Amino acid sequence: MADAQMINIGQLVREYATEKKVMSVGFGTYSGTTIAAREWGESMLRMNIPAAIEGSWDSLLHELGDGTNNILIFKNDTENKNKLSEEEHVDGRRGQRAIGVVYNPEYEMYGNYVPTNLTKRYDAFLHIDKTRALQPLHLPQLREDPDLPETYPYGL
Repeated sequence: MADAQMINIGQLVREYATEKKVMSVGFGTYSGTTIAAREWGESMLRMNIPAAIEGSWDSLLHELGDGTNNILIFKNDTENKNKLSEEEHVDGRRGQRAIGVVYNPEYEMYGNYVPTNLTKRYDAFLHIDKTRALQPLHLPQLREDPDLPETYPYGL
């Protein structure tokens, strides 16, 4: 975003509250389901998240963690930050999947990934290998994405 001269909410909070009072935590997943709209203004759907594309942070963390959930902490941890940079190439830029209020699995290869340097963008990063969308308490049952199998979430 900085390369495109754009500012996100994390940057605004850091500038307002100062870096010493803010901890920026990123989230990522290899696959699963999420609740989002396909476009701004559309209704929310429960939709599939396909397996992360090869070479992305989400794919690398899946491989390194052998399918487990992990948290990486970068803030105030120069020794481990440097060690990770050397051993796991964490300090480089690679694609990180962006899932937010709007997400469209059809754009997976063309717009859902943001070039990211994890150690510069976040103070910590939580990788949940396989997510499962939750039902918002304040809303009626969500429409299912037509791409989900009829037997979801049981897979029978």
